[in-house]
Amino acid sequence: MEKGTSAAALERNLTLLSAFHVASSWLAWLPILALFIRESFGVDTLLTLSSIMYFGVVIAEVPSGWMSDRLGRVLTLRIATLLWLAAYLVLLVSAGSFVLIAAGQLLLAFGFAATSGTDVSLHYDTLEALGRPEEFEQNQARYTTYGYFSVSASAVAGGAMGLIDLRLAFASCLIFTAWQLAVVARLTEPPQADDAQGLSFVEQLGRCRSLVRQPMLRWIAGYWVAMVVLEHVAQTLAQPYITNALGREPGDLGPTPLVVGLISAVISFVGALAAAATPTLRKRLGFFGVLFALALLSTVIVTAMALVVSLAVLALMVFRSVHGASAPIVLTSAVNPLVPQNQRATYLSLHSLAGRVGYGSLLLVVGRVVGDSLEQSLVVLSAVSWILVVLIAVTWLSGPARLES
Repeated sequence: MEKGTSAAALERNLTLLSAFHVASSWLAWLPILALFIRESFGVDTLLTLSSIMYFGVVIAEVPSGWMSDRLGRVLTLRIATLLWLAAYLVLLVSAGSFVLIAAGQLLLAFGFAATSGTDVSLHYDTLEALGRPEEFEQNQARYTTYGYFSVSASAVAGGAMGLIDLRLAFASCLIFTAWQLAVVARLTEPPQADDAQGLSFVEQLGRCRSLVRQPMLRWIAGYWVAMVVLEHVAQTLAQPYITNALGREPGDLGPTPLVVGLISAVISFVGALAAAATPTLRKRLGFFGVLFALALLSTVIVTAMALVVSLAVLALMVFRSVHGASAPIVLTSAVNPLVPQNQRATYLSLHSLAGRVGYGSLLLVVGRVVGDSLEQSLVVLSAVSWILVVLIAVTWLSGPARLES
C-alpha cells in the first residue's frame, strides 16, 4: 500500500460508494424527460435527441476512461459530478429549445461517460488494495441495489413533480448532485500500478485491444453491445407508449407524468431486487445461463410492446430494469480479474462506447426511416432484439463454450 494511503481511508471508500450510488442514481428526470421533449417535438425528434445523448458519450467515453486510469478515479468522479450540475442547470432554463435540451443531454452524457467504468474500477481497486477482491460481486450487487432503490424513489418524486411542472424534476436532481459532490470530495485514491502515469492514450488503446484476443473477453465485449441495445429499447419508448396506452395526446398529458413515475418506481424497485439476487442467480444458472435469460427477457418485453398498445403490457414492462441491473454485475465480476489495474477504466469504457455507438446508430436509422410512428419503431426494434438474442447464443456456443468443452 502506498505511503499516505491508509486502510481506514480505503475502508471509508467502501462506505462512501454506497452514498455515491444513492446520490448519483437520483434520476427524477427519467419519467419525464421524453414527455418534456415530446411537448414540443414528435417521436422522430425524441429519438434524435436521445441519439445525441448516446453520441455525446461516444466523444467522452474512452478519453474519460483513460483519464481515470492515468490521473485517478476520484478526480474523474469529481469532474463527472460537476458536469451533471451544469447539465441540470441548462435543462432547467431550456424552455423547449432544441439547442439547450441537446446541450443539457450532452453534459449529462459527458458525466455518464466519466462515471462509466470509473466507479466500478474504484471499487475493485479499493478491495484489491485491501486484499479482499473476492468481495467485489457481493458488494457491487449491494451498491447496485441501493442505486435502484434511489431511482425508484426519484421516479415517484419526478412523476409527482411533473404534475406541477416537469422542470421541478431537474431541480431535485440538482440538489442530489450537490450532495454527490460532497461525497466524492471525501473519496481517497487507491494505490495505482507503477506504470499507470506513463501510458499515452494510444498506448492504452493498444493494450486494451490486445486483451480482446482472449475468447472470453471477446464474447463479453460483444454481449455488452447487445446488452446496451436490449435494455434501452423499451426504456426509450416507454413514456410515449404509456401516453398512447392511456389514450392521451403529447400536448394533453393529464396524469401521465405521475403514472409514468409510479411505473418507473416499480420498475426500478424490481431492478433493485434483481441486483440483490444476482450473485445467487449466477451460481444457480451459471455465467452464460443468467446472461442469456436476461437478454431473452428484454426481447420479450419489447416484442409485447410491439404487438399491442395496452396497459396490460405494463405487467411485463415492470421487469424492464432486470437486465440492466443484473448483467453488469456478472460481467464486471468476470472482467476485472482479467484486466490489469491501469487498464480497467479504459477497457470498461470501450465496452460502453461500443454499446452506445451501436444503439445510437440504431436510433438514428429507425428515427429517419420509420419517422414519427411509435408502432413501426417498436416492430423494427423488436426484430433487431430477436436477432441479437440468436447471435448471443450462437457466438457463445462457437466461442467460449466450445473451448470449455
